Amino acid sequence: MANLTLGIDIALTRAADMLTGTSDIKCTEGNDLASIDDVDVVRQALILRLNTPKGDLWAHPDYGCDIWELLSEPLSDGWVKQAVNAITECINADARTQAISVNCDIAYAERIATFKLVYQIVDGRQDNLVWGYATEAVENSV
Repeated sequence: MANLTLGIDIALTRAADMLTGTSDIKCTEGNDLASIDDVDVVRQALILRLNTPKGDLWAHPDYGCDIWELLSEPLSDGWVKQAVNAITECINADARTQAISVNCDIAYAERIATFKLVYQIVDGRQDNLVWGYATEAVENSV
């Protein structure tokens, strides 16, 4: 049974690729729209929020993540601090989640930052997500 507190949404086959326009709506074997709920709906929502530059949705200017403002900045300890703050703010902007920790690993030669996120859901459970950010191309993983 669905946890209605967390919501129900249409399932995407590749939520991590939503920003690049390659996500597809998942369908059931009977070609009906597939839905997701519980922790999965929260995870998909966070991925979509992280992959959206803040301000890109004209009707929801506060939706998204400020990390995209850092795209051309050099990778440094200051960059990591700004990125962790942007991701923490993004997680906390969803009323269903609260950031517990955000850790960053950087591959300097490839200019790729991998973030390990741990967050608490309003029902008390914790979940985690690994999200990748390439400063030259969008890279995402779940």
